[in-house]
Amino acid sequence: MKAKIYLTHNCDAHKKELGYKEDDPCCDKEEDVGDFEMELVDNSQNRIEFNVPPSGMEGVQATLALWSGQYKEFITELVE
Repeated sequence: MKAKIYLTHNCDAHKKELGYKEDDPCCDKEEDVGDFEMELVDNSQNRIEFNVPPSGMEGVQATLALWSGQYKEFITELVE
């Protein structure tokens, strides 16, 4: 498994995850956009979990700690 941490914001993908309609605002709503988007995927790239922690790298570390307690070992990949 792999934990992917996206260092840049993909508004279209983020809107889909949040269930926004195509014409709904996304990037201008600061409270709905966290610092990083994270997903845990299996070896076939199927998504197991998706998370947008609101507190920067602290949130990323907390999510990784949570996932490591719930799942088998995984590697971490930073995606720009």
